[in-house]
Amino acid sequence: MIGDPDTPLHGVRPDLLEGLFQGHGGAHAVSEIAAAQYSKTILMIQFVVRRAGTLGHPHAAIARAAYGALTEFRRNHPEAFFAVLQNPSVLAWSSRAAREISAGPATREPGLLGAVAVAVALRCGATTRLELPDHLSGRLTLPTAGRVRLPGAPGRPLTADVAAGRALITRDGRKATGWTPAAWLGEGHRITLGPLLLTGDQPAADPAVWRELFDRALAGLTRRHQGVAAELGVALRQILPIGTPAGGQTSGTFHHAFGAIATSRPDSPQALALTLAHELQHNKLVAIDHLMPLVRPGCRELYYAPWRNDRRPLIGLIHGVYAHVGVAGFWHGELEAGLSGRAQQHAEVEFARWSAASADVTAGLRENPWLTPAGRDLVRALHSRIRDWKGHRSSVSAMAVADARRSRHRDRWRGRTAPE
Repeated sequence: MIGDPDTPLHGVRPDLLEGLFQGHGGAHAVSEIAAAQYSKTILMIQFVVRRAGTLGHPHAAIARAAYGALTEFRRNHPEAFFAVLQNPSVLAWSSRAAREISAGPATREPGLLGAVAVAVALRCGATTRLELPDHLSGRLTLPTAGRVRLPGAPGRPLTADVAAGRALITRDGRKATGWTPAAWLGEGHRITLGPLLLTGDQPAADPAVWRELFDRALAGLTRRHQGVAAELGVALRQILPIGTPAGGQTSGTFHHAFGAIATSRPDSPQALALTLAHELQHNKLVAIDHLMPLVRPGCRELYYAPWRNDRRPLIGLIHGVYAHVGVAGFWHGELEAGLSGRAQQHAEVEFARWSAASADVTAGLRENPWLTPAGRDLVRALHSRIRDWKGHRSSVSAMAVADARRSRHRDRWRGRTAPE
């Protein structure tokens, strides 16, 4: 089996949990919640393979063979096994496959475990033959390895022969073409640049441009935000470039893809550093909420959020404040590092705006009856961290600008959401 039967139930030590609840926590704490996400991936893969067999799914044999190969790779090549299985694309696939096969056999996801096994075989240099689902066509992503264009028309058997770090994928004697190795960011071939889905195309992205942006952003974080850099070193596994909307840069994370951040191309290394700090928070909170739910079931109330134009459900509001405490922390760190001129004015405005907005939200949430005990502890801890920042005062002019922006946002929101 690919899981460890002796693995205990996952949790977070109380001394580390307080730091996570305050919005930071450190690399050790993040490694604990990351381990829980990895275990979830393993459990979902095991469920998909068993359920496919029980249902007599057409891909049951493919999934079972891939699972057998992965079991061998885990035993003989653990480093390669963990590098692939901890990739967010595998967690995203396993979540989707488990959800779909829970509803019945009308899903095409189980056989894609073959692509995961091929990726591990490539990474460890193993020799093996694996079947892939015959419905596949177009582009196929092998997590952490690369992408390939599959040959022939769907409906015919598809086979992958792997040896010495190379894969020959064939259908009816025709070979796959267009091999594109995975693009990497940072050191150690750990962070991939590319799609989350195992099938389909992706927006074009220039790896060289992204590498330069990422290296400079990470250098800035390492100098001025060592805690954020250390946590990213544990959590971040994949960046997904997306198109830039008309309104400027956008970014996001995924409920079932811990370690992945989607972002359009920022206009500066500092902008990317801020995006990474912001989206890291969402990744952490997703993992925390999986371990200890923050909101009681059944809450349908919607709330004002000082960073959104729409009403937010309670868990969405908590995500927003957790992320914006991280944003305020980023600007606090920039100011502590020493700025001058326009850069200092901008940082003071951003810090004043988001720290005050976050304080307003946490103050309003402390007595919310829909919070679980963990949710209340998190809100209390966030509010405490914001209170600790009171020693840093932005200039009078910066605070005036920040207050005006907060007021303008709320007034516009009221105008949009007022009943007709």
